[in-house]
Amino acid sequence: QIPVIFLSALDEVFDKVKAFKAGGVDYISKPFQLEEVLARVKTHLVICSQQKALSLKNQELLKQNALISEQATKLQMLAASDYLTGLSNRRDFLQKAYMEDRRFRRSGRPFSIIVLDIDHFKRINDNYGHNAGDKALKIIAQMMLKYVRQSDYVFRIGGEEFVLLLTSTPADQAGKMVEKLRAGIAASSFHFKGEPVQLTLSAGITETRSDDNVETIYERADKALYKAKNSGRNCQFIAD
Repeated sequence: QIPVIFLSALDEVFDKVKAFKAGGVDYISKPFQLEEVLARVKTHLVICSQQKALSLKNQELLKQNALISEQATKLQMLAASDYLTGLSNRRDFLQKAYMEDRRFRRSGRPFSIIVLDIDHFKRINDNYGHNAGDKALKIIAQMMLKYVRQSDYVFRIGGEEFVLLLTSTPADQAGKMVEKLRAGIAASSFHFKGEPVQLTLSAGITETRSDDNVETIYERADKALYKAKNSGRNCQFIAD
């Protein structure tokens, strides 16, 4: 017959082994029992293996999330960009204009909208081909970026039409900047297949008002553009 004392000690060991297997690895009795030590080592190995697997899985998920985020950013940029010139497009113009309009409501500082159009752009396409027209659009886009400030925005909203959004800028200051831009483009030309191609711009300018919204300010600038065109082109018109 097994002594009661031995059975009690054996039960205690089994209980500790069960505890270790259940994760209770922060305690071990002294003097050490072989079964306890083995159970603790085994439990630690299992936990370490699980933690390593979990860490690898987390790293994989982080990489996947980073890739998804990068792809989403690229898609957003593509959705907001003009494929030919790299400028922002009409969709992005509306978003930026609404944002700037809300800022105007808070601060009271007006911003200006300028609608610009390449004069006689159809003639460039007809006389030199669409490749020349594409080159003209790219050149105009790059020159506009050189004249505006970092806080301003340049958009190509369709065809040969561009829009400038000048933050915290009244119409008279916008007119001075546009005149430099217009004169700079008029004084330059590019060559296509050895022939010089002359470029000029017409522009309509307006600043926002307290009773404006994005649609009304754009419409007013667009009407000012047509007045500039009817005045002989290669000029600007500031709306009343």
